[in-house]
Amino acid sequence: MTLREVLGLVLRLGLIVAVVVACCGGGWWFYDPLRYTGETFPRAVASEGPKPSWGAGAGAPVDQQLRHELEERVLASAGVVRPLTSECNRATPIPTRCWVEYAGLRMEWRITALSDGPLYKYRAETDAIVITGQGVRESLARWSAKSYELRCDPLPDLALVPVGKPLPQHCYDEFERFEPTKRLKIIPSGERRVDFEED
Repeated sequence: MTLREVLGLVLRLGLIVAVVVACCGGGWWFYDPLRYTGETFPRAVASEGPKPSWGAGAGAPVDQQLRHELEERVLASAGVVRPLTSECNRATPIPTRCWVEYAGLRMEWRITALSDGPLYKYRAETDAIVITGQGVRESLARWSAKSYELRCDPLPDLALVPVGKPLPQHCYDEFERFEPTKRLKIIPSGERRVDFEED
């Protein structure tokens, strides 16, 4: 091998090393199949979700306290203020059924008394609750406030969905730049929040 051939080989090897350093040193050494999945969205959201426009203190009738709590849960899941009404049946000492209607979608809640008065305790359960695309995105922004970038699949503007069952859509969390993106399940909980779990 001539001196010219040796020098050419050294230059080619040096170029290959430089390319590897430039790629791997910059953090692009891994394959991130979810890097461009989903749609990004603005991160500026309120620290808390919306609340009912009316109050129900400790001295209010039990059905009013129930209605206020259930409206809080529905608004926390929806994340957006829209027309909202509620009512409970007249069973005593605690109603056994309540209904909340949000933007034309009606939810029935089963009420189970856990203690007698004067401070009643109860459990309220429903099979379905409303979500909105805006509410899910804002819940995610609060849930992972320090992430580098958050994205979600296209979400419905408004839907009535089963409680505790993941939506068919996903959100995506790139916690730090040049780290693999995590795919998240979206799980409506019916408990003043939308939950997210790594898929």
